[in-house]
Amino acid sequence: MAHGLEQSYPLYRALGLASVDHESQFVEHLTEAISLVKVRWIFRDKHGDQLTESNAYYVVRRDEDGLHACVCIQVDNAEKLQALAAKRDIDLGEFTGE
Repeated sequence: MAHGLEQSYPLYRALGLASVDHESQFVEHLTEAISLVKVRWIFRDKHGDQLTESNAYYVVRRDEDGLHACVCIQVDNAEKLQALAAKRDIDLGEFTGE
């Protein structure tokens, strides 16, 4: 996940992203060690105003050394970032190579 964020950094900066908050929407314990977690990500500008939000589901596993995200399913991230880019007149092709 860190690698993906690192690659997206130029796009996020162009969109005006300065910080990200998150809210856990729910946690469903599937087994003693595995849970399904829904997270709402809130993208903010340098003034703390919300730019957009997105939702994701994570399958997390608890091991001896802590929690590990095994799977991440982005629900609406692409659509929300595309809408923000259009609102700010930013060509996403510049960042995706298209």
